[in-house]
Amino acid sequence: MLVKFLVSNVLSFNELQEFSMYANKKIPQMAERNFHFNDKQILKLSAIFGANASGKTNFIKSLSLMKSCVASKEARSAYTDWYYAFSESDKPSYLEVGIIVNNKMYGYGFEIVLSSGKIVNEWLYEIIDKEEKMIYEINKDREISYGELSKSVEEKIKGSYESDFKQSNDLLMTFLNKEKPSFIDVEGSKVITDVYKWFTDTLNIITPNDNIAWNLFSDQENVSKLETLLNDFDTGIKKIKCSDIDENQLKEETNNEIFTKLKTKLETVKNKHWKYYCDSGKPFTLVISKKVFLIGFNENKEYSIKQLTFYHDENETKPFSYIHESDGTRRLIQLASILLYEKNDKVFLVDELERCFHPHLTYEFVKTFANKNRKTNNQLIISTHEQYIMNQDLFRRDEIWFCNKIENATELYSLSQFNIRNDKIITNDYNIGRYGAIPYIKRLVDYYDTCGGKLK
Repeated sequence: MLVKFLVSNVLSFNELQEFSMYANKKIPQMAERNFHFNDKQILKLSAIFGANASGKTNFIKSLSLMKSCVASKEARSAYTDWYYAFSESDKPSYLEVGIIVNNKMYGYGFEIVLSSGKIVNEWLYEIIDKEEKMIYEINKDREISYGELSKSVEEKIKGSYESDFKQSNDLLMTFLNKEKPSFIDVEGSKVITDVYKWFTDTLNIITPNDNIAWNLFSDQENVSKLETLLNDFDTGIKKIKCSDIDENQLKEETNNEIFTKLKTKLETVKNKHWKYYCDSGKPFTLVISKKVFLIGFNENKEYSIKQLTFYHDENETKPFSYIHESDGTRRLIQLASILLYEKNDKVFLVDELERCFHPHLTYEFVKTFANKNRKTNNQLIISTHEQYIMNQDLFRRDEIWFCNKIENATELYSLSQFNIRNDKIITNDYNIGRYGAIPYIKRLVDYYDTCGGKLK
């Protein structure tokens, strides 16, 4: 679970800003859906509101930046200009998370000069009650300070890894997990591998331009659940079919030139990437002439082809391609994996949840997640403009956050900072600017004046 996130000198964040999922003890509403950790309660829902260009998307991008830096050193090259635009290019950027993994709380972070990719320092702590126990720290000279690590881990790092690490410009978290596969076998390594997996596996970031989770369609049980979900949300879809087809049928759906290029592409994927598609269970997706084909690979490098078709009646009289469905339906399919996820320990960040959604659909999406995850530790954090969900029947006050830009820098704060009655209709005060985080639009053109006192 995500407990908190701190960021400075990234995109529109200048001074250090803190986002928290700690529940406010003074807010008793809907406490039953919080996650209880020792004597604390952790929120499972949060919505971030704000004007255009206020920093909502930058909040999600900042966490995406941190995830990418932990997952791969090479990823840093994509973020060299992501420091705050009005700061010096060599000023370090600060990124830190508080997380819960396997019923333990950790604080992990680092400072990085984004323009050069240089790591300034890094730290990992275990947080027990109000005490922070250092697991390791790394200073600007790449020197490692060892804390609450097992003797086996400390000896292994000192004896086998430390020299190579000092020569690299890597995070120790990434170096041990990605560059040294043998580290996973060291007794006591789990504390570090678990934090790494939180970034790579637990933290899921979804933007409006991301691809559909096509692996939803690779399992008939998931397809059946998706049919129910789409029907419940009034999309008109009654049935989904993933029909097996062979190459001859695929050839009939294309022309010879496209099919020849397709065969070449399939051979490239088979030779270079088949293991990824095989291990992940994710199909390789092709969209040809408004039709969707899903191609899966097995351990023998053999591939199978399925055609995805939607029906809006039980009798399957008229097939529809995915491309023929509305933008809202496609957006719901993109996000469906959030509501269909049956296990524990996922953090879903969604940028612009309401994109292409009717306000009622956005409301029901959030409500469905909240009801479905009462007994899990999954979390949903969204950025949104949708005031219809700024509602104390849906969100607690500490679950509502605002991004407000002042002098080109984003400030991040919670609605719980304001003294508000539990029955207050908060959108009214939001729209008149009581909480900030709304656009202040100057009058661009006064048509009455420019038309000589006459409206045309």
